[in-house]
Amino acid sequence: MNGPAALLFMVNRSPCLARVLFFLWGLGLVAMLIFFQAQVPSMESVLAWGCALLLVSVLAWRTWRGMPVGFLRWDGAAWYWSGFDDDAPCNLTLHLDFQRLLVVSVQRLDARPVWLWLEAVPGVTGWMPLRRAVVLPKAKANSPASGIEDASDSEYETR
Repeated sequence: MNGPAALLFMVNRSPCLARVLFFLWGLGLVAMLIFFQAQVPSMESVLAWGCALLLVSVLAWRTWRGMPVGFLRWDGAAWYWSGFDDDAPCNLTLHLDFQRLLVVSVQRLDARPVWLWLEAVPGVTGWMPLRRAVVLPKAKANSPASGIEDASDSEYETR
């Protein structure tokens, strides 16, 4: 087998990203409470912190809700993203690899890159074939072509 088999993977909003955003929101809330404990707050500072926390909360929620949802397809030779207008191949770039979470971008020549958080969710099949299809080409590109040096090119030839 030359490469990973063809696959179709449903991309949903990432529960991991939702947890990260919720954690950061909680961290901001704790920082606000510590700030108010350390000094006597004025009404302006309470209002400013409250508005800032509300604004950040809305932006985080909209970011998570606006995450692209669709199908990522690998036909054995090229990647396809259902979010693009037509069914043309696109380039997939791996940015972060956390074993159970991949952050990738898909891009066509005439479009902006679309960032996807691909996550292994319990009960959803197809994670390992997707991971192989994303990671294997990058691993092959970083390895030597044959994996074994030619004996004639070696410094340690036996005489």
